[in-house]
Amino acid sequence: MNQNFQLPAVRRTLLSEFMLLITIIILLFSAIAGWYIFNSVNTAKEKEQLLSLSNLTKTKSRIINQYIEDHLTHITVLGIMPLTQQAMSELAKEFHNQGAHSVGYQQVMLKYDNFFKRHLLKVDYYDLFLIDLQGNIVYAIEHENYFATNLGTKSYADTGLAKVFKHSIDTLQVNNSTFKYYLPSKELSAFIGMPIIANGKILGVIALQFNTENFYNILSDLTGLGETGEIVVGQKINDQIMITAPLRHDSNAAFKRVVKIDEPYGMPIIDASQGKTGFGTFIDWRGEEVLAAWEYIPGLKWGIVIKIDTKEAFGYWRNILKDVSIYVGFGLLASYLLMFFFTRRITQSLRRLTQACFKFASGQEDVRINSTAKNEVGVLSAVFNHMIASVALSKAKLAVSQALNESNRKLDQELIKGQMMVAKLKHSEAELKASNKELEQFASIASHDLQEPLRKIQSFGQMLNKEVDLKDDAKNYLDRMLAASSRMSQLIDDLLSYSRVATRGNTFTNVALEEVINEALDMLEIRIKEIKAEITITGELPVINADPAQMRQLFQNLIGNSLKYAKENKKLHVNITAKQNKDNNNDLHCIVIEDNGIGFNPEYNERIFDMFQRLHGRNKYDGTGIGLAICKRIVNRHRGSIYASGEIGIGACFTICFRKNIQVNS
Repeated sequence: MNQNFQLPAVRRTLLSEFMLLITIIILLFSAIAGWYIFNSVNTAKEKEQLLSLSNLTKTKSRIINQYIEDHLTHITVLGIMPLTQQAMSELAKEFHNQGAHSVGYQQVMLKYDNFFKRHLLKVDYYDLFLIDLQGNIVYAIEHENYFATNLGTKSYADTGLAKVFKHSIDTLQVNNSTFKYYLPSKELSAFIGMPIIANGKILGVIALQFNTENFYNILSDLTGLGETGEIVVGQKINDQIMITAPLRHDSNAAFKRVVKIDEPYGMPIIDASQGKTGFGTFIDWRGEEVLAAWEYIPGLKWGIVIKIDTKEAFGYWRNILKDVSIYVGFGLLASYLLMFFFTRRITQSLRRLTQACFKFASGQEDVRINSTAKNEVGVLSAVFNHMIASVALSKAKLAVSQALNESNRKLDQELIKGQMMVAKLKHSEAELKASNKELEQFASIASHDLQEPLRKIQSFGQMLNKEVDLKDDAKNYLDRMLAASSRMSQLIDDLLSYSRVATRGNTFTNVALEEVINEALDMLEIRIKEIKAEITITGELPVINADPAQMRQLFQNLIGNSLKYAKENKKLHVNITAKQNKDNNNDLHCIVIEDNGIGFNPEYNERIFDMFQRLHGRNKYDGTGIGLAICKRIVNRHRGSIYASGEIGIGACFTICFRKNIQVNS
């Protein structure tokens, strides 16, 4: 052994390399995942907000258009009413004959005043006008300074009222104007007009002045737009867009603020005023990034834009993202620390192994590694210990060989005996090889047998329990392991029994259930006597077409179930009763097995037949929870039915029914 062996210098530990790799992976994953999540959610949120704005814009546009359509319909109805036509004729006549301030005119006006005022209030107009063919306003409810004037004069020729009058006379159709400043009312106004025609002759025009407040109420409703949302409406006039309503951020914008066609921030209102529809992200006139949606309002020839600052639209989501980022950061930090301690544990085992190798290389022969790890490091430690033991054994053999060489003469007399022993050993070796070969063949054949590993666990466990002085905790673990392997073995047997119900059943034949039940009772005789149970059979048990072995197993499982769950301080009574029943016009043989055991909760009436269904702990009642599942599978194979009912502390009842006079295909 080289006594001068020196351990090479460690320039970089495994722990540092592992942690560097883990750090790179965590940072890379966090960056990619964070970018992907942020980008995906931000895009989805933007689409959601834009869709919401678009829907709101369509709703506002639809409300305004419907408002105009309703009033067009109303004035159409009003214009064709005989009373309107009569009023137009009489008022125009008195206006031209005696003047608007004559007694005769006042009498005619009073005659129709209530009629027109009712209609004005009904649909909430600002004013109502009757205009003769020459453009004279012969009647108005409000009687402002435009009353009794002519719309052809310079002061009124360019008003909305004059335009709807002229359009009605020229086209004989209902029409409306856009909003424009109207001097007599001293506010923005829009009008709607219709020609009054009687007997094919045009008498004049009836016109209504919209209530501007109704429009602005619609446009000033900023519900759902937060603190920065804004509704912008505008009309194209020549090469610019005139803003036609107050803005949230500029209350004096109506008919004062204009947007030039080539201004970049005005693209949404420019497109909307030119009849286009859309949505997107833009920089508005305040220099703020906004989400906007726009529509065209054909009734007013307006464009409408609804927008909201992106800071507010995404504010809630970005606050959530900030909180999530903090939590994720803490999570990554915790994961990093967990990986650090886990990696450190692995590298410490490797360090101990390295130090042991160095000691052995330096000449120490009693080196051992005490490792309880169940991973590759533990296996490597065990291999190292085995290698040290092998080297020690080889050295011992070498010493023995040298001693034998020195004492050859003394062993001459033992040579013959030794040769005979060698021959015997060779014979034993041959027999052992043959036996090993047979065992190898058997192991190969049984390699897929699930019981083999369990038997090995049980065998080795029992050997350890017998030959090794174990501590209490270790002995407890070993006992639990043996108990678990025993339960596993029983579970496999039961699973095989469950699976063989349908695959390895016998041919069906006539089976007398009384004989089958008696055979089952014989199999359970010891347990019956042990608990002094009383088994009674009531009624004549039928003969059915069935698999005899499976019938015996069925009743043995059910009666055995009653014996298992008997009360400790009360004698068990099991009553087996034969009954005749009927179901869907089928005659049934029914056998009822009822006991006075511990019973069970009625909520398990159906689930009690499920695989691995246990209602009690295995520390008090053994079993795998498959027995009743096997019973149900047997009954199903015989096209029968099985039901369970029970009450805690009263007992359990199982009912099995088979059809009469039916041949079941086995």
